[in-house]
Amino acid sequence: MRHSRSRWWLFAGVIALAMVALLVMPRLLSTGRSQAPTTPSLPIVATSAGMTVSLTNVELAADRTVLTFSIVDADTGSGPALAQLDAPAPTDLRLDGLRWHSASLGNLRPIFSNGAGAQQITAWELSLVFDPITEPAREVSATITALRFRPESPEERGQILEGDWSFRFTPAALGAPASSQLTVDQQHSADGITFFVDAIMLAPTHATVTYRIASQSGSNFESTEIMVQLADGTQLMPKQIDNHDGAFVATFPPFPAGATLTIALAPILVEVSQPLTLTFPIDGRSIASAAEGTQVDLHTPLVVAGEQFEVASVTIQEKQFVLRIQNTVPDHRGSLLLRYPGENGVTLTDNLGNQYAFSGASTNFGKSDPLTSWADGSSFAFTGAIAAEASQLTLTLDGYARQARGPWQITVQLPAAP
Repeated sequence: MRHSRSRWWLFAGVIALAMVALLVMPRLLSTGRSQAPTTPSLPIVATSAGMTVSLTNVELAADRTVLTFSIVDADTGSGPALAQLDAPAPTDLRLDGLRWHSASLGNLRPIFSNGAGAQQITAWELSLVFDPITEPAREVSATITALRFRPESPEERGQILEGDWSFRFTPAALGAPASSQLTVDQQHSADGITFFVDAIMLAPTHATVTYRIASQSGSNFESTEIMVQLADGTQLMPKQIDNHDGAFVATFPPFPAGATLTIALAPILVEVSQPLTLTFPIDGRSIASAAEGTQVDLHTPLVVAGEQFEVASVTIQEKQFVLRIQNTVPDHRGSLLLRYPGENGVTLTDNLGNQYAFSGASTNFGKSDPLTSWADGSSFAFTGAIAAEASQLTLTLDGYARQARGPWQITVQLPAAP
């Protein structure tokens, strides 16, 4: 569905952007035949169809050019909801002097409101990645011709807001921040996992680490965190992690020139494709008589794949019950977590032959620092109620997961400032 707006009003949240637009506009309009075009300073602001898009940063790197935009709603309450904004398609931009770097266009990141209460998306930060610019003194342009919005419900269709958000500039005249690329090409293997650090990009405003992770057994896995530690013990955590065609790109605050960095991974959860059958006794009558909202403690011990567990509790909820199973290995050394590969990977039956329909699951870890975590427990929800005559339950899972803990650490010496 295509959507247009016939009028718009600037609200308090975008007054600052409007003032910048008024300052920039005369420079765009004052270029006569007898003088060369004047490149505006950043931000460059464009408002069309009730949406304000601003080019806020231009980054020139040896291997890429990154344009960063801010997108805000200049006419709140009219047209598509800002929170439903979706990533652009290549056909939504008209380029002159710029060429897409890869099939992965860039990154769309929400900006949330501050303060108490429910968090709302007040703006979006859009980063688009292009090939490196070989002639920074040549004028280029990027024009966004449409903004896409996801449907608010499955029954609706998404919307396309047509407009003209045009940004023409000369990269060299903007004083775009220079960046440098450091090829690392190191790897470290431990606990069945190989950690590769390919490159580090250094810029005045941030640094990125490009890395890959491979399971030596070919098993599926999940990586949760990466950290950089300086020689003085300072720990830097990423502001965001993006997955670009199998390579992870972690964005950090800027790294000090000449620093020695240790890049480390947190424990990695590796999938074990091996069925589990867990059978344990229950008192069906006491569970069936419990009121809604009641947690019935069980504390029934189990041994699962060599680690200690307990069936901790059953919580009675409206139209369902939740079974909680804890990893009880002492001193937070538990590494095994009960998981399921899909909604068909879990079954629960009782000794009477009743089968309870699976409706959802959750898992969680304990964590003491960025690189230390342990398997805590899992919850499995089933519809209906446990039969009062039942004295035993059998939980069957298609698989589980175990933490690989490495450690994986790669040390890099950064070049000194030029």
